[in-house]
Amino acid sequence: MQGAAAWYPWTHKATAVTAALTYEIHHKKHNFDLTPGQNLTLNRGISQFLPLTKDQKLLLEVGPAGYSSWQISDDTGSDARNGDVHDEVHAVGGQLGLTYLPWQAMLNFHAFYEFAAQDRFQGQAYGISLVKKF
Repeated sequence: MQGAAAWYPWTHKATAVTAALTYEIHHKKHNFDLTPGQNLTLNRGISQFLPLTKDQKLLLEVGPAGYSSWQISDDTGSDARNGDVHDEVHAVGGQLGLTYLPWQAMLNFHAFYEFAAQDRFQGQAYGISLVKKF
């Protein structure tokens, strides 16, 4: 399940403060007696659009972003580790993108550095998004 919200602090709506909350429900793993605990993830960011052309048809999008993810229930099953260790990770980074309004298309790149990981891998995350409105 996921919910998201955006707040535009100024009337020009070129700046947005966004957040998305995701609740993950996990099922039993194949070939193991293990059902991982459920996770809650909060994604957040600030997005600023800047015109690159006088006609404002080509926009640059920049802004900081990050996420935090917490395991909020215990793993269950005979293959689950004893104890109440829950996985957790936090990340900080940013996004950079281009929007071309006549095509209603957007290309975004984001990068995150993870820190304070517990009971899971820690590293960097990178992604590219291409969006076209039809």
